[in-house]
Amino acid sequence: MRFLEPRVRRGVAALLVSLAAAGCADDTLSPPAPTHDGALFWSLTLDHRRINLSTVAPYDTITLTATPRDAAGNPIAGLPAPTFRSTDLGHVQVTPDGVVRAIAAGSAIQVVASLTADGLTHADTATIKVTTLAAPPRLASLSIQPPPGDSAKWAMGGSPIFGLTKNLTVVARDTNGTPISGLITDFRSSDPTIGTVTPLGAVTGVRPGRFTIYATTTAYGVTKSDSLPFTIGWPVFYQFFVCNPVTQPTCEPLPTNITIARGGIVLWIDATLGADGNLAPLDLVFDDPTHVDLDPFLCFCGSGNVTTFGTDSVTFTDVFRSRLFNTPGTFPYHSTLQPAIHSQVIVVDESATSSRTVAAR
Repeated sequence: MRFLEPRVRRGVAALLVSLAAAGCADDTLSPPAPTHDGALFWSLTLDHRRINLSTVAPYDTITLTATPRDAAGNPIAGLPAPTFRSTDLGHVQVTPDGVVRAIAAGSAIQVVASLTADGLTHADTATIKVTTLAAPPRLASLSIQPPPGDSAKWAMGGSPIFGLTKNLTVVARDTNGTPISGLITDFRSSDPTIGTVTPLGAVTGVRPGRFTIYATTTAYGVTKSDSLPFTIGWPVFYQFFVCNPVTQPTCEPLPTNITIARGGIVLWIDATLGADGNLAPLDLVFDDPTHVDLDPFLCFCGSGNVTTFGTDSVTFTDVFRSRLFNTPGTFPYHSTLQPAIHSQVIVVDESATSSRTVAAR
């Protein structure tokens, strides 16, 4: 307001102050006052999520605690008490303050804790297995079984042929070192943006990086945990359908960069269509085909440039080709038959990566 005269500036300022005061006086325009320390209620977490109980006392009860947290995972004080409910009262009952009691043998019974605050509702769930053991084994240790060697490195998400997930297992032992079978265990990921793990231990890679998997179980009053560092690497297998972005504008565009680990395989499936609606032939020409190698696992269809393939033949092998890339570097390629199709394969050397590595597309 510098261009206004001082008298006018004072008048405008007074008007703004009065408008602001009027706005603040109308509670309908303001959010409700927080009833706690002011942090945003982001989640509710239980202290036990996989619980093994018996119908025989004293192994038939456990007390659950549900903690409200902010976006950083810090506890929030001053919120109302959470509520608890059982999904199967015939097998498991729970009091309003979270005391769980086993009634009859069963599995996959859930107790849900929920809390509504500041107009937001969050919940967490405990899964319970109930036995009738009068003298259940005493849990002494829990260990995530590390994937053996390089078998932990595979093309997660690359193709259903090779599997989309890796399943982890745990070994629980009693005070005598004897394995305990049948316990239910919870799995968690330290960073789901890198790798996720289901409560049953199925790991899926999201992007390259490092994260930690945690396993926890509560068995007859004893809780044990273990952790396993993991590295998500580049895929060792990459497949996609190739279509022409000019004649097929709704098709998924060809990736500009196809990044795989050294020793990885790329599989091209011809999905290009000609003007007549039939499958069109395709070829792939590399700028330097010297280190574009024979795939000895899937195609067995030569090395270097990929000659014409993709016809309306009755055999499926006529519509795909693959190559193995065992030399780090960048390998640009294009199609002479379909000029709009071009990309490059980037091969990354991950030889220094830990053996506990999985690959994610």
